[in-house]
Amino acid sequence: METLGEYFKRDSAYWGERREWFVAYTLTRDGDALSRSNFRCFLKLFGGNGTEGVKGSQEVIEGAAIEEASHWACGWIQYLVIDPARADLVAIAEKALERLDGYPVLDEMDWSQEEEEEAQKVWRDCYRERERLEYIRKHRSEFDFQGFADLLGCVRGKYFAGYASELLN
Repeated sequence: METLGEYFKRDSAYWGERREWFVAYTLTRDGDALSRSNFRCFLKLFGGNGTEGVKGSQEVIEGAAIEEASHWACGWIQYLVIDPARADLVAIAEKALERLDGYPVLDEMDWSQEEEEEAQKVWRDCYRERERLEYIRKHRSEFDFQGFADLLGCVRGKYFAGYASELLN
């Protein structure tokens, strides 16, 4: 793992107090459901509940902090950093990163839930009724409606009843 200082040596300047802390994971404003899920799961592995301080530069769990920086391309980057003096957290992070080398998901259920929430939002906010109907027609095998009212609720954007991963990818 690189230190926060090493990260910022490449990209810009870092003026905080955690220059020697290790970067366990990063998340950008444009991160996908998998990135958000893995970030949250890292926090849980460190003993948090996964909802700690999403914004700002703060210690969220003793020995772990989220540092945030603005970025010209992606808006912002959050760095989940750990104190190198916390050997227990370093070991947890190294083991999790090793797992991610073989398969990019820390928790399948968490990722699935994150995808489902994002799909519901995309379906409601990014599609008009005509587009929803066209999508359903094109991807009919992904939907299992319980009746006309169920189909109508989906077309009107009340909920998405298809495969979240297919809508998002």
